[in-house]
Amino acid sequence: MAALKRGPGSEQRDAPVVPVGDGGEAQDVKMAVYTHGQLIPSLVGGKFRIPMVTEIIKKKIEDLRKDKTLNIPGTLSFGATAGISGIIANCIFRLCFKVKYEAFKTYASLTTLPFLSTIVTYKLFVTDALQSGNISKENCVLRSLLTAAVCGVLYPSALAFYKNGCLAVKPKMENHKASTVKENILFDIITRKISQLPESDRNLLEHGSLYIGLNAGFSGLIANSLFRRTLHVTQARIAAGLPMAVLPFLTANVSYYTFVSLPLSAGDLNCETCTVTRAGLAGFVLGGLYPILLAIPVNGGLAVRYQTTPLPQRGNILNYWIRVSKPVFRKMLFPIILQTVFAAYLGSRQYKLLIKALQLPEPGLEMP
Repeated sequence: MAALKRGPGSEQRDAPVVPVGDGGEAQDVKMAVYTHGQLIPSLVGGKFRIPMVTEIIKKKIEDLRKDKTLNIPGTLSFGATAGISGIIANCIFRLCFKVKYEAFKTYASLTTLPFLSTIVTYKLFVTDALQSGNISKENCVLRSLLTAAVCGVLYPSALAFYKNGCLAVKPKMENHKASTVKENILFDIITRKISQLPESDRNLLEHGSLYIGLNAGFSGLIANSLFRRTLHVTQARIAAGLPMAVLPFLTANVSYYTFVSLPLSAGDLNCETCTVTRAGLAGFVLGGLYPILLAIPVNGGLAVRYQTTPLPQRGNILNYWIRVSKPVFRKMLFPIILQTVFAAYLGSRQYKLLIKALQLPEPGLEMP
């Protein structure tokens, strides 16, 4: 039988290994490291040579440089641009808010955070997608533009506004403590005065916003009915009528209470003309216009879904809805005027009730 030939590296692979004795070292150790089936000449006698390590590092760096999808210089320049945007935004807001302290802290954070966020976002949404090959050229450009807009412009601006806004408000908080105490005392006095009014007047002063909300809800139902007739929609009566009644009611109620009733009760609104103007605007915008504008997408969506009315092409959508809405606005003119006048009258009435309550004596005090 022919003798088997030994391979070129079999002698090294079969070399014996002498075990380590007491305090001794291994004798006659021969190591052979193979890469892709070939012996690496840089390793001899079981010791790593420095040229071998540097060769591996250089090879890795060269691979990274040849990898066009990674684009390290472009990504770093992208992040540096976001950092410069943060510096500019911080400088602008510091001048606007007149902040003159903690400059190093704000500049450091507004340089580092946009830089890191831009690099990470670009890596996750653009570079990784390019390496996987599951992204088109248009999608890549769109993602890059979105990353630049959000991480390079919006985020640094918002962060600079927040940082410098907090720094501008911080020293003023201590000065407002004394005024806050005075406001609390004034609010307690007004509350005690209002509690002395008759129940009907007190309810009108405290819960007058509910009437504005109810009128807005009725306006929403009327506008919904008019648009349904115009677009020939007969389906989903409850699904369309419920939001058209609830949303205007809540919006008008909360807005009127926030802009009129609450400032009156807190003593921040002490002008009858200002009160009437605020109340009239709240009734006009949120009690009259808002229900009509809300009815357009609600009933337009139903018309598209059930195909009750042929809709125009993309270029004529705006003209189509203007033409459809004109007769509805004409019919809703009287409810809008009624809502505005009623809200203005309610604001004037509430102001007079507040003046009447302030003229009452303190409870528990004896009149001379």
